[in-house]
Amino acid sequence: MASWQKLTPKDSNLWGWELQYNVTVRQLKGKNAALRLAFAEVYSKKKKKKKTNGNVKPFSSQPKENVPCRDLVELVKTTSDQIAALKEQLEETSEALKDMESRYSCLTVKQILINQELQDARKESISGLNDVLTSRTTLVVKKMGDIDRKAFEVASSGKFPNKDWQETCAKLCSLWQQNVQDPKWHPFKMINIRGNLQEIVDEDDEKLKELRNEYGDVVYEAVSTALMEMNEYNASGRYAVI
Repeated sequence: MASWQKLTPKDSNLWGWELQYNVTVRQLKGKNAALRLAFAEVYSKKKKKKKTNGNVKPFSSQPKENVPCRDLVELVKTTSDQIAALKEQLEETSEALKDMESRYSCLTVKQILINQELQDARKESISGLNDVLTSRTTLVVKKMGDIDRKAFEVASSGKFPNKDWQETCAKLCSLWQQNVQDPKWHPFKMINIRGNLQEIVDEDDEKLKELRNEYGDVVYEAVSTALMEMNEYNASGRYAVI
């Protein structure tokens, strides 16, 4: 049974489906491309053999070392069978891809709707707190996906002690917050933990490697944490959420 057929809502949540989808589609596309290449090669071989067959002279006039017509006919028949088999496999993988893409589209819509419901629920909860909190109550709310500014302050004050490090820190923090929220940047990789696929920050990403080398582990961890929060709580929108 193909791996895409094993995916069921009962076995994994929406995010699990999305992770497995990415892996499965890459495998199916690779197989599809390989089949197309094989099909093209076999079809090209068949055309060459047909051309050769068309130029075959009567058997009596051919040198003895030439391939007999009977062998050419068998060769053409064999390549025809190969092409038919390849076509069948190609259709199967194409159908599998279409099915996976259809499933993924449905799941993406569901994920966006669920995400919106969560946002509405959070806003309602915060709004409801006004009924129980007094004017003297201090409420600290953290946005998931926001970079911890303190990490940049520590790194900047140590790196630029004789300069206006606060201004540099503000610019640096703002730049990396934009990077975290950029949907075109996807510094993640898939790992297999006890049979379950999980997505983690890719420490070999070029941007992250430069950041770590330039400003150290504390800043790197702050950005990595923000990326993981963003990916977990609002991957479809890529903006910080309460």
